Amino acid sequence: MIYRSIILMLILIIFVVQLIIRILIATPRFIWLFLRNSKTVFIAIINSIPRVVNWIFTIGFAVIGLMLSVSFLKIGLIFIMIAIFISPYVNDFFGKTISVSNKVVIILLGLVGSIISLNYESNQTRFLVGFLIETAWLDEDKKEDLKKLKQYITIDKQRQVEQAYLAQREQQLVEIETLYNNGFYQQAIFLGTPYVTFEPKIRNLVDKSRQIQKTQQIETALEEVPQLMRVGQYQEAYQLAKPLYLEVPELQSYVARAKQKLDKDVEKLGYLYQKGQYKKIVDKASAYTEIDCRIRKIVNKAKKSEDSKAERRRFRKALKTVDNYIKKRKYQDAIDFILQSEYVKHPRMQRRIKLAITKNIKYLTKRRKYIEAIQFGSQSVLADDKAVIKLIKKAKYKQKKAEEKKILARLRNIPAEYLEANIREYSHLVNLFPNSRKYQSKLDDYKRRLVAMRKQPPKLITKEMFGDQWPFTVPKGELECLPPALVTFKVNGIIYAVNALASARGYQSINRIWKTDPNRFNEAGFPAKADILPVVHTGLALCNPN
Repeated sequence: MIYRSIILMLILIIFVVQLIIRILIATPRFIWLFLRNSKTVFIAIINSIPRVVNWIFTIGFAVIGLMLSVSFLKIGLIFIMIAIFISPYVNDFFGKTISVSNKVVIILLGLVGSIISLNYESNQTRFLVGFLIETAWLDEDKKEDLKKLKQYITIDKQRQVEQAYLAQREQQLVEIETLYNNGFYQQAIFLGTPYVTFEPKIRNLVDKSRQIQKTQQIETALEEVPQLMRVGQYQEAYQLAKPLYLEVPELQSYVARAKQKLDKDVEKLGYLYQKGQYKKIVDKASAYTEIDCRIRKIVNKAKKSEDSKAERRRFRKALKTVDNYIKKRKYQDAIDFILQSEYVKHPRMQRRIKLAITKNIKYLTKRRKYIEAIQFGSQSVLADDKAVIKLIKKAKYKQKKAEEKKILARLRNIPAEYLEANIREYSHLVNLFPNSRKYQSKLDDYKRRLVAMRKQPPKLITKEMFGDQWPFTVPKGELECLPPALVTFKVNGIIYAVNALASARGYQSINRIWKTDPNRFNEAGFPAKADILPVVHTGLALCNPN
């Protein structure tokens, strides 16, 4: 079947490829004719229409033949032969002697041959062909069509079973008779049921097996049901008597009594369900779910409620574990436990994460571990939370206040005449609190006093004075030296530190205006900054004019 479909598909591909090649070859010719004479192109197109229509019919019959050949080989081959005989290639091979009327005759003969070959098919095959012709596709609304198809499938399956049975008829019949004679009635019924429609002997054996089995069930019920009722096993008695009580009047009273007991059991189960004793219901009544649908419903509800109850217990246990971690100040352990828990997205767990983070920041801040508090808050999963941001700011402020306290303690031990030391400490305070007027005024005062002690006034230096050794990107500025050796460079009101001692006092970094010398390279091989030593030496000379 697969190889046949592959061969037929290759034939179709050859037809399609040839059509595409013809179109590709004809297209440039039409374009060239159109450029020369549009009238000639129009005539050529008109003359090509019959050939194009011929190709359409050829491909159509070939496709239909391929589809039919999968299930109906003879009919499919006839359609493929029609496609071959009416194709333009065959017409070209015979020198265009096959006219349109001849091709119509070929098509009609092919259709007649298909109808004749269909008469030699089985009834099922003819039904399927007619069904496919009548219904090109199936809709959900076409219930009659679906019904016909189901009937066909049922008949076809039955036919296959019959054919399989006929191939092993004697063996199957002997096997079923053996089971019947040995008292295995259920196995005989199971094995013989597929063949009862077309084998009278098997149908007779199956019917007898069912009658004997039914008689045995009645005898068993009449014997066991009273005993089960006496020992209080009402559910088992009801299950055994219920299918037979309409046929056996003796069982009707037992069924009624068992039903009353079942009703009471259902009431008890409902009461237990209301009290929340779900596990007790499942353990006690799961075996009787097939007896009464009410019991099955209560048991299913109890199972769901028990699962929900167990889920709530697990959640409360996880919540208690987190609370214990937080209570013992193991905040990171609490956070790790929540992030690895299945309840990480639960709102209450999210609140616990926030609580653990905020408490840890507060705890570290209280222990004066400000850097740890800041790092912990900034790297936490709630770094963007407003409350966490507020605590981080508070920790930073506390850190500044602690640093301020240390600096003020050092300042109390520094005499006022030590201008350099006072300037250094107040520069640190200004860096910590840029908006503090008190510290800024103190720094300015000590700087003025230091300036008053300087040996030389600021010196204006320009690019022309240094020539190629000018290290800055600005053309000029004021160079000054504050005793003992703080060299600064002032440009547009901004004072830059030229040497390391000035940098330590809090002046702006000179890197902003320090240019790169393309002729100098550092150890890594990259261009280095220009040589600033000439400017440094000039500045130091202002502090030591002699």
